[in-house]
Amino acid sequence: MNSLDINVYFKDKYGRLCILASAGGTLPKYLLDENGLDIDEDKLLENNKLNNLIYKLPKKFKIGRNPLLSSILTYQYPDIETTELPLDESNINQDYNFTTTYNHEFSQLTNDKILNESVTTEFSDYFFTFDDLAARGFFVYDKLNINHPEDDTFVLVSYPIYDKDNYEHKENYKEPLSSMTSAPRLNIPIIDRKFNKIYRKSFNSLDLINILNSIQ
Repeated sequence: MNSLDINVYFKDKYGRLCILASAGGTLPKYLLDENGLDIDEDKLLENNKLNNLIYKLPKKFKIGRNPLLSSILTYQYPDIETTELPLDESNINQDYNFTTTYNHEFSQLTNDKILNESVTTEFSDYFFTFDDLAARGFFVYDKLNINHPEDDTFVLVSYPIYDKDNYEHKENYKEPLSSMTSAPRLNIPIIDRKFNKIYRKSFNSLDLINILNSIQ
């Protein structure tokens, strides 16, 4: 299934609430019919109900953003009047591999604990929906190569900043947590955080479709 653009809801190993923006790419098999070719209409209805419920949740959390994405988005949406790209003009085309560029940027990310509460307005149109969901308590993932349906690489875009030992934060999290009781849960952790700090590994690129398909 490579044409439906929906939010896919799931939890990581430790119960953190996550959303994958499918961007019209491959959907995980638990949403598909027995043949694995079309979406299961009952699952789609259930997903749409959850989606409507999520967007009714209050926005209670401060947000952080992936510190690598600004430079990646500069390649994806260059301002030719103000942006100097370290590439030959012949390399700037729709087939440019953003996954390769992102992985290179990630290899140079050395800050072990990342806390980004100061969110700039740069690329605000791109971040708008992701920030909106993160403010409701979700770790939100987007596809890197939207022009390449066969590339199922996803990265964390926006995330809530909270402290699980803070009583007020725990109370704020009760509502979104109760909305996700039926969402699948991964058997591996994909978010590396402690208290209100998020760590470098959280921004690793992931084949989230295969990871979701591995759930037994």
